[in-house]
Amino acid sequence: AQAGEGSHGRPMDEEKATRQKPANAEQLAAMEASLVKNQQD
Repeated sequence: AQAGEGSHGRPMDEEKATRQKPANAEQLAAMEASLVKNQQD
């Protein structure tokens, strides 16, 4: 991961925003898809 990015390659502010509020189903689905995509790279 590059400097200034979160653990999943997202910008730090986005990473913080996701952690601070409970994820709804849509966010969870997007995160799942993101994790799968990252594993395929």
